[in-house]
Amino acid sequence: MRFPAGLRARLLRRSFLQAFAPDSAPAILRLSPLVRHFPENSHRDELNAETEWHSPKACVQAAEKAGAVAVWLGETEPLFHPAIGEITSALTDAGFYVFLHTSGVGLRKRIHEFEPIDRLFLALEIPLREAGSRSSTASSQSLSLSMALEAFRVARLSGFHLCAHLTVPDANDTADLSSRIQLLASHRVDGLVISSASSQSAAALRAATELIPSLAWRHFSRLLQSSYQNAVSLIDSQPASGSQTQPAEACEESA
Repeated sequence: MRFPAGLRARLLRRSFLQAFAPDSAPAILRLSPLVRHFPENSHRDELNAETEWHSPKACVQAAEKAGAVAVWLGETEPLFHPAIGEITSALTDAGFYVFLHTSGVGLRKRIHEFEPIDRLFLALEIPLREAGSRSSTASSQSLSLSMALEAFRVARLSGFHLCAHLTVPDANDTADLSSRIQLLASHRVDGLVISSASSQSAAALRAATELIPSLAWRHFSRLLQSSYQNAVSLIDSQPASGSQTQPAEACEESA
């Protein structure tokens, strides 16, 4: 796995500054560019004109206000946003490293909206079976994984940098993580990031992070995890008129 030299330098500089100013801005900003007025399980084709979208300008302003080095675009599936390509371009043009966190569903149809440049990573979510889960069948897990790997193939052929993201379950089950990491290594991912939205899985997260073969990506994973409390939804910056909204839930050197 390889870690971008430019991002490495910026993160080192930020670490140095934080040693003297602990209250300085976080290195990574979690940013949700989308506010939804539709049920959580809706598909993009079902959205209507009343749905509120945040503009590329608003996203850049939020990132600049946060003073972060990198922007993690996610929360609700970012490919639901009709201008997500313009948002990523605006953020990278402003000098940010951007990680577009997506399930990959619909990526083939919209891949042409993105430009494969050094500061943009497609962070594809890789499904991981919940330890002890009885609700997920082997066939459904296989289908989800095959879809993710197909998204990897499409992005790779288009020249994008690829970052795999794994969400750690509450239980400490490193066997599934190890097998996924080995599989991803065989698909030549540029980066691997592991995090967890649950505060109850701290021990599992620490064990999982140690499985990442790159020290630089381990550090990035820890920074991403610490960024949860600084996530930005932009809801207050662009209220819809007369409506109420709710938050949606280049690799130059070896690491």
